[in-house]
Amino acid sequence: MSLLTALFLAGFLGLAAAIPAEERAVPNPKTPNQILDAVVERAEANIASLGWSDSKNVQNAHTDIPLEVSDNPNTIERLSITGARIVGFNSLRRSKSATFNADKSVLKGTVMFTDASIIADYDVVFSGVGEAKQDVRNGQVTERLATIFADLEMSLENNVPQNLLSYNVRTGNDKLDSLTNMAGSEMAIIHRAGFRKALRELVENTVATNIKVQINKAIQAWKAEATA
Repeated sequence: MSLLTALFLAGFLGLAAAIPAEERAVPNPKTPNQILDAVVERAEANIASLGWSDSKNVQNAHTDIPLEVSDNPNTIERLSITGARIVGFNSLRRSKSATFNADKSVLKGTVMFTDASIIADYDVVFSGVGEAKQDVRNGQVTERLATIFADLEMSLENNVPQNLLSYNVRTGNDKLDSLTNMAGSEMAIIHRAGFRKALRELVENTVATNIKVQINKAIQAWKAEATA
């Protein structure tokens, strides 16, 4: 194989991996990848119909972080997250190849979102104890998640999805993209760690509930069409 051919194939395969589900989906899907791509296509349509492709509002959150300050083991810092919204739910894709079990009654695969962010307003209250000064702040915070995965299994009948059997969410690399009004805070490191954890959990919970519902609706709609 020539170097030019190798470069062309590498570029083509790289592009193919990034093709959206709606362009990969085929009529009468039969292979594991084709079936999962078709489910993703339907779930994407559900997500778009709800307006979540642009942003998804999420519930407020309050987190109490136990601290041991000045030998006081009962010190609490309270983080409050309000007005949170997630962007990046327009990037649902299959991740890696899906597989059948031996009798093709179960499909196992992974779907993913890429480059999602959660933006929120925050309030943080540390009442102070001993030599540790009171710290009360508010501002805006943005947490970015490079990847969010949902590992799933679904039952099949004649290559038609029937029901979700399992669905587990995990995240890849994440980082706190921005955090306003934190200059001069002696508690900044603790605040940042608390915000990362709270915001990441909000995204994980949303994918584990709201997005799961849309994937399950996609499966049930396909099942209903096949039996109509």
